[in-house]
Order: sequence, then C-alpha cells, then structure tokens
Amino acid sequence: MKKLIFIWALILILLSSLRVSSQTVFKDTSQSAKENLKLQDQVQNLKTEIEEVKKNGYEKSIGGANLSILISTIAVLLVTFIAIVVGIFGYFRIKEIKTDYEETKAELTGRIEQEFERLKEIRAELKAKIEEDLGKVVKIEAEIEVKRKEIAKTYDRIGQQDQSIKKINENLKATSFFAEGNAFLSAKKYDMTIENYKKAIEHNPDYAEVYHFWGLVLKELAKFEEASEKFKEAIRLEPGFAEAHYSCGWCLGKLGRCEEAIEECKLAIDLQKDYPEAYFEWALNLSRLGRHREAIEKYDKAILQNRDYAQAYLYCGWSLEESGQPGVAVQKYNKLHELKPDDPNVYFYWGRALEKSGNPNEAKEKYSDAVQKYEKVLEPKLNNAELYPDYGLCLAKVGRYEDAEKKCKQAIALQPGDAKSYYNLACVYSSWKKKPEALKNLKIAISLLLKLKDEAKKDENFKDLWGDSDFKPLTS
Repeated sequence: MKKLIFIWALILILLSSLRVSSQTVFKDTSQSAKENLKLQDQVQNLKTEIEEVKKNGYEKSIGGANLSILISTIAVLLVTFIAIVVGIFGYFRIKEIKTDYEETKAELTGRIEQEFERLKEIRAELKAKIEEDLGKVVKIEAEIEVKRKEIAKTYDRIGQQDQSIKKINENLKATSFFAEGNAFLSAKKYDMTIENYKKAIEHNPDYAEVYHFWGLVLKELAKFEEASEKFKEAIRLEPGFAEAHYSCGWCLGKLGRCEEAIEECKLAIDLQKDYPEAYFEWALNLSRLGRHREAIEKYDKAILQNRDYAQAYLYCGWSLEESGQPGVAVQKYNKLHELKPDDPNVYFYWGRALEKSGNPNEAKEKYSDAVQKYEKVLEPKLNNAELYPDYGLCLAKVGRYEDAEKKCKQAIALQPGDAKSYYNLACVYSSWKKKPEALKNLKIAISLLLKLKDEAKKDENFKDLWGDSDFKPLTS
C-alpha cells in the first residue's frame, strides 16, 4: 500500500514539473512575439517619420533614416534570432521533458501493472484463503449441527426413558392394586375388590384386564348393565380381547339384548376360533329369541369343541324339545347323565323329554329319580331359589302336589320377581286341577316375562286349559 502511495506522489510531482516547464516556454515565446510586434510598430513609426522627412526634406534626412532602419533591422533580426534560439531550446527542452515523461510513465505503468498483478495475486490468495476458511467454518457449522441433533436426540431419549420409567412405576402400582383386588375377589369381598380395581385404573387408565375383572365382579353382583360397560371399555382399550367380547355378550343376553349379545359372541369367536363358551352363549341367545333350530347348530359346535360341556347338552336338549324333537333330546340328556349323574335337573329334563316323546312310565321313573336327587342336593342348602321351581314341578309330576306347591312358594319368597317360579307354580296348580290358582299365577308370570304367553300355549302342563275361555285371553 505504501508503494502505491509513493508511486502516485511521484507521478503528480512529474506532471507538475512538466506543466511548469511548458508554461515557462510558452511565456518566453509569447514575450518574444510581443517584442517582435513592438519592433514592427517602431518600424512602422520610422516609415511614417521617413515619409514626413521626405515631405519636409527627403534629401536631408535620408542618411539618418537609413541608419535608423539599419539599426532597427539589426535589432529585429537580433530579437528574431533570440526568439528562434529560445524557441529551439524550448522545443528540445519540451521534447526532453516529454521523453522523460514517457520514460517515467512507462516505468510507473510497469510498476503499477506489477503492483496490480501483485494485488491480483494477493486478492486471489486472500479469496482462496477466505474460501478455505469459509469451507472450514461451514464444515464446523455442519459438525456443530450434527452434534446438536445428537444432543437433542440424547435429551429426547433421556426424556423418553424418564417417561418410560414413570410409566413403569405407575404400571407396577396398578399391577399391585390389581393383585390386591384379586385377593379380595377370591375372598368374595366385592366392595374392596372394586376399590382396588379403581386405584389400579387411576395409575394405569389403559389397563384393559382390570376393566374386564371389574366387569366380572359386577356380573357376579348381577349388575349386568354396569358390567357390560366395563367389558366394552376393556374392548375399546384392547379390541382383540376375545374374553371381554364373550363376557359382554353374556351380560347383554341377561339384559334381554339378545341380538347385541350374539354379535359380541361372533366377535369373540372371530378372535378365538376354539371357544365353546362363546358358541354356547350364541346358541343360548338364539334360544331366547325362539330360533331353536339355529341354536341347536351352535350348541353342537360348542359340544364338538368340548365333549364334556354339560350345559351345552342340557340346553341343546331343551331347544330340541322346543323344536319338536324330544326323542333326540333324550339322547342329549342321556349323555348329560354320564357327565353329571348326581344333578337333579338332568333327571327332571330327561323325564320331561321322555314324557313328550310318548314314554310316560319311563318319564315318571326319571321324575322320581329327580326328586331323590333334589332332596339330597337341597338338604344342606335349604334356601336354594334356583332349584326350588323345577323341584316343585318335579314333585307335581309324581303326584306330590302339596309339596310341589310349597317348594314353588318358597322360590317366590326368595325371588319375588322370578317369572319361572310363578310359571311353575301355575303348572303345579294346572296339573292339580286348580284352575283359578293356575290362571292367577300364570297371569303374574306372563306380566313378568311376556314370552311365557307362547310357552303356555304349547306346554303339556296346561293341556286341560287350552280350550278354556279364561285361558285364551291370557295367552292371546
């Protein structure tokens, strides 16, 4: 940079010197020209004087005039010579100065070009250096960004691990409360069971199994609507929960929502092909809807998957009776007898199927066996409301009407809203030929369960009343 400033200063000094020399030469030349003009004026004046002398006396002044002219001419020539010499000197001086200027200019131009080239080299070097440094900066920034992302991922993983640890802790607490609830369930302390299930859900709201067990407790308490809601929540959390679908279908069947129950059983079977309980529940709801032939098919599938499924044989026999196949029903009850030889209901339904198939003596024998089994079973369980209605009807079948009446009334006392107890009591009175009592209890039974109206129209126990004018309005 200092070299450039020096070169430019030298150029300015040379240009100033050249300007001054040129001005000096010009000034000298101008002065010579002025003197020459002055001399010409003097010559002109002399000519005028000569003319005057001629006029005044040419002869007298001619000698003096010639002398003056000679002197003037010499002076002019001298001045002219001096001017020429000065002009020549100025010319060569200007040429010399011009030559020096050209040389200086060439030298300075060369130096400037050298410096310019040097500057270009320096600029290129600086540019390369800057680009190199910029590349390093970009690379460093890229590395920093990679590190930043790695650090962010690490923080995310740490956060996820923290969340996972927190979730694991919550799940452990939920599992602990679930296990404690199951312990209370085993002891049949249902209130404490539900409380622990609630706490388990507080710690893990997505615990589908807890909702399922909660539903099972409510099912045990006969709170079928609430139970079905818990099963549905378990299904929402775990759509592939086959057992929850089955349990939900079971409760919906108890609520009389048979079509919905069937759909749930179908879903359970779609998820778990080998599911005899789901086939049985499907069949049972078909039976409730009066679709006994379809029901028989599903009962048979349940039996096919579980050859020792006693309930399936029992209810399949019932549907066979209802569909007009009591002989086939006898075969089902015979198999059922092999599985449950001490179950009084087996003998009761077996006797009923034999009676319908035209074997009254064998039927009476089975009813007698049933009475013996009922007495044996009921002795330690004096208030078994579920067995009393059939026990009472079975007593009527063997002619023990007073005992039959007593058992059915005991069932009604234990379950005042049970339609089956009133219906069986009506059957006892009809067989006992007590028409008013039979119609009264049948009316109550139908009011509790409307489908008993159709049942009564084909039940052999009301055979003597089918043509009665008071019976027809009840069943129409």
